[in-house]
Amino acid sequence: MDFLKAAYVYTLGVPKDAAVHLTGLSLKVIDIFWAWLRFVCAFNEYSLGEAATFELEEVETDLTHCGKKKKADKVQHVGRMLVFASRSVDPATGKRKRPSWVPLKDKTVKAGAPPPPDHYDEVSAPLNKKLKSCVHHVDGAQANKKAHKRDEPLQGQPLLDVNHSKKQFSRFAKVPLKEVGAKLATHLAKRKSSSKTSARFRVSTNRAEALAGQNKVMMRRMAGGKLPSRAHKAASWLAAAHLRRSPGYEALSTSFGVFFKTFLDTGDPVTVLDRAQGWLKAKTTDLEDCCDDSDS
Repeated sequence: MDFLKAAYVYTLGVPKDAAVHLTGLSLKVIDIFWAWLRFVCAFNEYSLGEAATFELEEVETDLTHCGKKKKADKVQHVGRMLVFASRSVDPATGKRKRPSWVPLKDKTVKAGAPPPPDHYDEVSAPLNKKLKSCVHHVDGAQANKKAHKRDEPLQGQPLLDVNHSKKQFSRFAKVPLKEVGAKLATHLAKRKSSSKTSARFRVSTNRAEALAGQNKVMMRRMAGGKLPSRAHKAASWLAAAHLRRSPGYEALSTSFGVFFKTFLDTGDPVTVLDRAQGWLKAKTTDLEDCCDDSDS
């Protein structure tokens, strides 16, 4: 019964300090329950992100991170995420399509240096897997340009960028239909803003960046007003994303179903949570020192 009470207030996005008063449980017990619930939701969000693809859509991608940790003359950028944010509406729900979060390795840079850029080697696979005949919006990331130039699956999918370092956050662009793939050209030609020879777009990554900002607020809220430890940042980020998109008991029960189906029958049930947490940690929080890495 105590767990059900805790699960109920968790699915409503109630912070831990308030959950203590609403459930009558101690903060220590709430911490334990929150850790279980956080991971189960994080795993389901990770699974949904792994399976997600985008076709015949405008998709914004952006790189974000959960926090920084300074150590000597270096800074660790932890909880790095590549977000895919579609501008399309899901006809089944009438809402924007669910964003996809791809965890990337934590990276270390020299103190005072800018954040580590997304590299071709880490963004190429997600872009190739997820983008199917799409219009791709980015914030001037060179790795994306390299991927669109090198990778055959991305060719014929226009890459449109803005430059935040030069205070350019939005612009209009025209794309000749003859320069995109046949399937996408047919789709774009039906748009009201398109002419016979070109399609017009408002280029920005505002939606992707807004999602990242909202997620950080939810992550702090569920962690009692502070950012979680480095070891839990990726899980906390994914859990916050899941809670923002899918609150309520029904979504939580679905998450538990996905979790148990994946992990419960693969070993000792007593150690299932530890094994699952180790699996996600290996997927998301490996640290890569890129202080001397200049290739982007």
